[in-house]
Amino acid sequence: MNDQQRLYLAQAQSDWKVYKLLKSQPICHRLHYFQMCTEKLAKGYFWKSPGAGNLGHVAFVKFVRAMATRQKVAEKLGFQNTVSFGEWIKDISDLAYELERLAPALAGDGPNPEYPWPRHNPRHAPLEHDFQAWRHMQSANGHRLWIMIDKVLENFDKWF
Repeated sequence: MNDQQRLYLAQAQSDWKVYKLLKSQPICHRLHYFQMCTEKLAKGYFWKSPGAGNLGHVAFVKFVRAMATRQKVAEKLGFQNTVSFGEWIKDISDLAYELERLAPALAGDGPNPEYPWPRHNPRHAPLEHDFQAWRHMQSANGHRLWIMIDKVLENFDKWF
């Protein structure tokens, strides 16, 4: 692991801890830290190569898709092979995209867990919004995605 990866991983792990601490708090706060964690985790992964600084907020979907061939990750999540794991990755890619789009810079004038929207004439607050992404995270695939993130954060330096 290089120093850039270490820095992003440390921050992703910190965001993950805060996410867990917010269990009894409004969904917008949990989603905010969850989205930030996934973005930093993905950026940490991609810092293994030059040019990772150009990813902006669109790293998580690429990260999830990059995991499709990772045997260690597949095994730790209970998949017998990378073929079935790859199929699951395809299934959750839409969920990853939905989470990625929660970043205010990508949400545009739509829902995000951090700021009221639309920007120029706010009519909605994150605190009052029923986030579809959160409901989707309550599915079996969403729970398995949480487990994947937890395991990758825990084993990053061994797996990558």
